[in-house]
Amino acid sequence: MRGRCEAADFQSLNLKSNQGAIRWLLDKTLATTADKSDLNLTRAEAQQLANCARSNPDPQDIGACWGELLHERAAAFQREGFDGLPPYEANGVTVSPGTQLRDMLRDQPAVARQFATLLRESGLLGSERAESLTPTLYWTLFEANHHATLSLGAIYLLPQDDHYQLMDVQYYVSGKYYAAATLSEIWPIRVGEKLGALVWRGDFVAAPTLAFTKGTDRIIYGAILLQEVKKVVRCFQDDLKVKQLR
Repeated sequence: MRGRCEAADFQSLNLKSNQGAIRWLLDKTLATTADKSDLNLTRAEAQQLANCARSNPDPQDIGACWGELLHERAAAFQREGFDGLPPYEANGVTVSPGTQLRDMLRDQPAVARQFATLLRESGLLGSERAESLTPTLYWTLFEANHHATLSLGAIYLLPQDDHYQLMDVQYYVSGKYYAAATLSEIWPIRVGEKLGALVWRGDFVAAPTLAFTKGTDRIIYGAILLQEVKKVVRCFQDDLKVKQLR
């Protein structure tokens, strides 16, 4: 989505499935109350989702409840950017996804400097945030650690002299982790007679479990993340091969 976010953009969300991952999300939704939830919600969202799901417990209706909530968050992001991201607070601990994203990037000053213009013009970092880049917005339903997860994201593209910088940020995630960002720098190259691209990327994930990992556990999490990145790269390469054969 590059235009104004509309409720119709979420009508394709369908939670009718026998998959265990989808069942987990449905169960957690139905278990949500105004005071407690295992999902990433504000207290007001938890109340809204609890009322909606209990009145309409059919999986398709619960999907519509989620669609309404996602639409409201996406519309708020379009209006207010990263500064207006609502916190997660229904699980008893207040967590700001915007703060999580900014803290991760500030912990890597070399990366923040390399992407300083992109981060400033997206409104994510910088003392004088400009928000002059218009993102492509998206939503997705995927499986994370056997749990169905809903997310809202934004993709920012900044042309440079001879290459591009790109940021793909998940500013809302329904569970398992708080937020994520992938920063990429892409150079067009030629290898013999073939055109290609040289890509450098950095991945940042804020998750509750990662805050307490040290030593071997942190190394293991890093290795898992690296394997997931490799899967994404292979999928990207396979997709390009298919397109070239058409």
